[in-house]
Amino acid sequence: MTVVLWILLAVFLLIVLVLVVPFGAHIAYIGGELAVDARVLWFNIGLIPAKEKKKPAKEKAKREKKPKKEKQPSEAEAQEGKKGLPLGLTKEQIPQLLKLALSTLDRFRRKFTVNNLMIHFVAAAEDPYNTAMLYGYANAAAGIIEGLAGRGWDIRRRDIQIAPDFESTECRADAEITVTISLGRILAVLIAAAFGLLRIKRAAAKSSAAAKEERKDNDGTDADPDGGIPAGQHV
Repeated sequence: MTVVLWILLAVFLLIVLVLVVPFGAHIAYIGGELAVDARVLWFNIGLIPAKEKKKPAKEKAKREKKPKKEKQPSEAEAQEGKKGLPLGLTKEQIPQLLKLALSTLDRFRRKFTVNNLMIHFVAAAEDPYNTAMLYGYANAAAGIIEGLAGRGWDIRRRDIQIAPDFESTECRADAEITVTISLGRILAVLIAAAFGLLRIKRAAAKSSAAAKEERKDNDGTDADPDGGIPAGQHV
């Protein structure tokens, strides 16, 4: 019995660990070179630039493939395409679905963590006036990025530096960002979206039932099912 409890505890701890472990991406553009890494915990797994593969001595020419004929949709597929939305939803629920989709995306945005954000930009141009204009635009953009921290964005560390260079003619830019999220946060957003979709379906079902009941009352339920005229209404 003790062994079973230890096994259950180990499985539980493993599930919790999987749910809370942060993962994401690290993107850097420094010195004109792009690097993209997958991020797990505090470790980066290089993706770009990938290791160059050795090319074979003689490359075989690829055979030209004949263009495939477009498959004509069958009658069943055509009828299926005419059906309404999946999950029993109707076109009347489209505004609610769009609202749910936007709120879900906003929740995803709030669940992401920007562990590190670095932007270094040096404005330069042949004309000093253009250099000053570029510097002003870059400062405005930097102010917008700085303001994201107060709009639901979780930015842990940021290093934004903008400077002009009136002696150079070419702009220089370095940037780096590390973004992470956990599986538990993703599941929380998906569960909230599922409950929202369930509420929309329930509201649609109630509305459909009420409409059917109203049509039933308007059609007249006192009529004889055999087509006869009810008693008391003979001419």
